Amino acid sequence: MSKETLFTLAGAVALILLVAIFGTHNPFARPALAPESTIPFGTFDGSGSFADSLTASSQLIASPSGATQRSATVTSSTTSEGTGLPLALGSLRDSLVNIICTSKDGSVRSISGSGVIISPNGLILTNAHIAQLFLLKNYPGTGNVVCVVRNGNPARTAYTAELAYISGSWISKNPRTLVLKNPTGTGQNDFAILAITGSATKDALPKVFPYVPLATKDPSVKQEVAIGSYGAQTLTSKQILNSLYPTLVFGTVREVYTFEKHTIDVLSLGGSAAAQEGSSGGGAVNSKGELVALITTSTNQGNLLKRDMHAITVGHIRRSFKDDMSMSFDAYVLERGNGVLVSSFKSRAESLTNTLTGAMSIR
Repeated sequence: MSKETLFTLAGAVALILLVAIFGTHNPFARPALAPESTIPFGTFDGSGSFADSLTASSQLIASPSGATQRSATVTSSTTSEGTGLPLALGSLRDSLVNIICTSKDGSVRSISGSGVIISPNGLILTNAHIAQLFLLKNYPGTGNVVCVVRNGNPARTAYTAELAYISGSWISKNPRTLVLKNPTGTGQNDFAILAITGSATKDALPKVFPYVPLATKDPSVKQEVAIGSYGAQTLTSKQILNSLYPTLVFGTVREVYTFEKHTIDVLSLGGSAAAQEGSSGGGAVNSKGELVALITTSTNQGNLLKRDMHAITVGHIRRSFKDDMSMSFDAYVLERGNGVLVSSFKSRAESLTNTLTGAMSIR
């Protein structure tokens, strides 16, 4: 038998082994570049409805108008793996928050979005396109924008919070998302940290908040996940305030995308009840109950089950944060108190506020 034949046979055997181990998906292939997406904000339109002011292919999902939700929505687009995912979904549900920011004079688009508590002292991971409203609390006048953090089933006002971090890279590249009719983006750098600073009710703050830890490994294609958010696409403003329930689903990683070359930065989670406005800032967890990704965008046309929801990975968040702040995300978040985080970010927040307000004043 010739050497050429032996090499051919060896190659064929190796290919068969790879398929047997990994299936038809090639784990060594470079992920496709993350797709450009349209950014949809839900806005209180002053007439009692949460009117979606943005359209197009794939949106940053923060909320709009329609029918009533009556209880927590739990659906499955796949079979949950063993008992791990149902337990993980329960942990995610307890860690979910709804973030509402309203403008007293209507000069700033008001939004409803989601967030996930990621530390026992009450740090919330959410999207920059939601948390940017915290930069505008005194725009155009003192105390014009008011933000509250809600939780529960249905969501009820629970906490006050302040900005502990928002991606400077995202703000510098997207300073006009609140005024543009159809802003677009990929979800790159679209994250922020809010620190719970007080109770918005007569109840004392819990000594330890329910939270989900951050994953240390990237998820893979076909991996099953549990997804949670406060989806609000079909609700009026009144219903969002009084009858907003968490949307909880099981799903599967359909595809992975990159912003660079070989990093896994974005997950395609397909369509589900969570693929709707209001879900921005919601989370996807693995069977260990670890947060693997933060919901950022979703296609917005047609049936929810036929949409494609995207989420940036925790790996991308860590890399982006280190590029922006020159330090470890985990060290910044987990080794400092909430008050210290807010105070240390204050001067940078003021600079980013100037960037936002300057861009918003250009009509």
